[in-house]
Amino acid sequence: MLPNWLSERDMSPKGYQRALRELGLNQTSAGALMGYSARQSRRFAQGDSEIPPCPVLLLRALCALGIRFPKPKRKPRRPAVVAQAPPPTSP
Repeated sequence: MLPNWLSERDMSPKGYQRALRELGLNQTSAGALMGYSARQSRRFAQGDSEIPPCPVLLLRALCALGIRFPKPKRKPRRPAVVAQAPPPTSP
């Protein structure tokens, strides 16, 4: 008998969002992981597009294995460059 994650190949938009939350992914990073654009991943999450079986199996397998993706660290902001007046010249 197949494990539950392997036998079901359909996923609702709510199921997609739940899987992303469980894995610690946002829609953009999930799209990149599965080879889709960020826009296509948003379509999956909103229900505008049907989710193909391969990404469904991948997400369910990752959830079943307990894989969690760490949140990316934000790059520190660069300080604003303030224009300075040139030094005064002596006569």
